[in-house]
Amino acid sequence: MLKRLSVQVLALSVSLISVGPASAEVIDFDDLADPSPAFGATISNGYRSLDWTNSFYIDGTSSSSVVMGTGWDTGLVSSPQIFTNTSPGVASVVTIPSGTFDLNGMYITSVCNTGMTVTVAATGPINSFSQNVVVGVSGSTWFDFNYDAIDTLTITPAGGTDAGVCTAAGNEQFAIDDLTINELIIDPNDPNDPNNPSASEPDDYLLYKAKNDTKAGPKFEKFGPLTLTDAVMPSGANYDVIKAGALGVPAENGTPIIDPNTDMREYKLKASFGTPKFNKLADVVANTEPCGDAAVTLVKPVSLLVPTNMDASSPTTAPDPNNSDIDHYTCYKAVGQKKFKSSGSPAPFLPKKTQMDVMDELQDRRYDIKKISKLCLATDKAGSPLIIGGPNAGTPKPITPATRKNTEAALLCYKAKSAKLFITQ
Repeated sequence: MLKRLSVQVLALSVSLISVGPASAEVIDFDDLADPSPAFGATISNGYRSLDWTNSFYIDGTSSSSVVMGTGWDTGLVSSPQIFTNTSPGVASVVTIPSGTFDLNGMYITSVCNTGMTVTVAATGPINSFSQNVVVGVSGSTWFDFNYDAIDTLTITPAGGTDAGVCTAAGNEQFAIDDLTINELIIDPNDPNDPNNPSASEPDDYLLYKAKNDTKAGPKFEKFGPLTLTDAVMPSGANYDVIKAGALGVPAENGTPIIDPNTDMREYKLKASFGTPKFNKLADVVANTEPCGDAAVTLVKPVSLLVPTNMDASSPTTAPDPNNSDIDHYTCYKAVGQKKFKSSGSPAPFLPKKTQMDVMDELQDRRYDIKKISKLCLATDKAGSPLIIGGPNAGTPKPITPATRKNTEAALLCYKAKSAKLFITQ
């Protein structure tokens, strides 16, 4: 039974776009199909979850006279293939169909000309970037770009002097290898994304501060360790469950509720003995509808959201994880950023005076949306925990293991307060 309820947090379904510089993905083009008997082929849309325009790849190990001695040969970093534009002077364009990504850097070589300028430009929902680099044909050069939260990358060659290594003089073509981005996390809310392996998107929830009524039911007993595994803790980590917290009710803010019968109960977490300290993770970019992009720093895991059933009049049973599409979530304390830590460039953040109309089974109200409080990631739950403290200390605490149905699912949590004044959005 619940003794007290008060509005605390609005948890919105979120698309994770990038999770910090630690999740770098190297695109080396070597996993593309062998173009033989030709020495090259066009890159198709969808390769590495990106779309490619005027983009070609070359077998840099080919014995063809068209390849040998050129930048396609000398610029090869990882064998056997290298990226290039389709024809002289033409810009290659790389886009992401949904969300954004970060460009860390790449190796660039000129194919035919010495002193050729390559313009690497990018745009995103918030930022735009452009940098000119000068390259030759003798070997590849690594360039750092550190472009944050972009959705379009344009690479344009120009100028230079013929180096005498190509069958046709003056070709303005570039060669790129080991293009490095922050690893993509596919938008779980995009049904048109062919690379989306996820189950249904999560509902939004309004989390109410709740207190257990010990007169009507047993006192909560701490237990642990519980092993939690998510996108940030892929190898799993152990946490103790120390307190029952908020109650989350499915909420509608313009998007229909998918599962109106399953609620969420929040349980406070503490790192188990021997669990390494969580290292803060900055520059996590997420997108919610309608609040838009937000960049946050994850401080540490603080709670676990567990699917539950609520009945105001009679006892009820918990959902069976084996028969439910609703995931468990590890919630991290999150702090909004106005700048990206990696580059110092402006980061997207929640605008002031944001309001939202929210309806759930308990009430229908307009809320002031305050600062970001937590980011919750779908999690696997496992372990054989014991009760901690009290008369039952050391007694096994039975749990039902849970496996993520939607590995990309996440909830971004905002502090919410009943609005006293109507502000046009």
